[in-house]
Amino acid sequence: MIRAAQGFARREHRAVTADDLRWACNGVVSGQRATSSGELSHQETTRAVRLFSLLRDPEDIQSVLAWSTPAEADREALIAYLTRLASNERLQAIARNAWGTTNWHRRSLDELRWLAREVRPARRHHTSSPPDPF
Repeated sequence: MIRAAQGFARREHRAVTADDLRWACNGVVSGQRATSSGELSHQETTRAVRLFSLLRDPEDIQSVLAWSTPAEADREALIAYLTRLASNERLQAIARNAWGTTNWHRRSLDELRWLAREVRPARRHHTSSPPDPF
């Protein structure tokens, strides 16, 4: 990443700046695609947050694990989201009906995504009144 930032600066015959480092980080998380941070996908943005966390404190075990095992970090984040979204009793009931077990938190990432769709509140469709003819 440092080399990429140095390359950006070298092309313009100047010292490395924070913007060079930001562009280099974007390249790491986007697979070297030249993009601004506003154009990153949700998954790429999540990787960027994890990368910045790792850069901030390279010895923080949570940051290291989140960067090195992204699927497990995604799974843990989804479990945290589910616990905010619904009660444990509701999650256990759905898991019991779907998989025959109440251990919903031990399910795979895909199964947890399915569970999130099941417990996510339904979006209400607001019907607008017809315009007043007068």
